[in-house]
This record gives sequence, C-alpha cells and structure tokens, in this order.
Amino acid sequence: MTTPQEVTAFLHAEIPQTRSLGIVVEQWDGQSLRIATPLNINRNHEGTAFGGSISTTGIVAGWTWVMLQLKAHGLEGRLVIGLSETQYHKPIDGDFVARCPAGVDDLERFIRSVSRRGRGRIRVRTEISKAGPVFEVAAVHEGVYVVAERE
Repeated sequence: MTTPQEVTAFLHAEIPQTRSLGIVVEQWDGQSLRIATPLNINRNHEGTAFGGSISTTGIVAGWTWVMLQLKAHGLEGRLVIGLSETQYHKPIDGDFVARCPAGVDDLERFIRSVSRRGRGRIRVRTEISKAGPVFEVAAVHEGVYVVAERE
C-alpha cells in the first residue's frame, strides 16, 4: 500500500466511517500525509465544518500516518488512539485538509519499542486547514497513538 488511492481504499474498507465522511488520501510520500474531507457532508447548522468531523479527520490523519510508518518498518500490532485533543482556532467554511505530521515525538524510539517489545506509544500533531492554495491552520489535533501486540 504505497499510493494515495491504495491507502484511501484501505481506510474505506477497514474504517467505514472514513468512507461516510468522504475522507480521501491526497498525498503520501513516505514521510508526510495529506488527507481531504468535503464540507458538504461534514457541515454543521452554521454552514461550517462540524467540530466532530474536524476532530475525526485529525485522528484519522495521525492514525494513518502511524500505520504507514509501522508498515514501512515491517511492523504490525493493534493500533488505537489513546488520547485525543483538538483545538479549534477558527471556523472552516469549505472543504478541509489535514497534514501530518506537523510534529512527532521521537519516531525512532517508537519504532524501536514496537520492534523489540511489540508495543509502543507516540504523540502525533496534525494541522487542519480549509482546502486551497494557502494552508492556514484552523484546527490542531494532538493524539497519542498506542500499539499493542495482537492477541
């Protein structure tokens, strides 16, 4: 799974909510990820992006980035979100995108831990912006993603 289309298909098959939200992976280059979410099915009563959809987009971006890093290192495990926080800086009145990672605490340590012990945790920061030529941060999601051995 290396192309944005393959990653999108994986998400839609394994996490049906991503299909319901219209999430599409736009870019994956082995280091950074960019996903897009349409406003029309994720809007609130004010015509702006629903906070829950923004938060979910941030969670999905971080989770997908960590999952792809694990696969790139030949690792597996049960990957879940352990802690999630979204800060909303301004309304988003159009389709929106998330880019990840905007910040990561020690990827090498995380990979080493999962490799040696079959488990680990990593903090990932994702930034969300209205889609367009200029990426202007409207929300920030910080998540701690946890890998545990499969039972």
